[in-house]
Amino acid sequence: MTREDAALSVKYGADAVWVSNHGGRQLDSGLASLDVLAEVREAVGAAMPIILDGGVRTGSDMLRALA
Repeated sequence: MTREDAALSVKYGADAVWVSNHGGRQLDSGLASLDVLAEVREAVGAAMPIILDGGVRTGSDMLRALA
């Protein structure tokens, strides 16, 4: 869920990263996976596959995720 963790995944040879807050939206201050997707993509680069788990609730959210 952070740029730093995503960069560490690349550093240690991950084949992909999984962006998930594991139900963290139940907390008032929890971020949706979609909210951190852009910074994770920036950290891992264009070639690294990203699996997004949650945070997409509308069609416009889907377009944001794909963009």
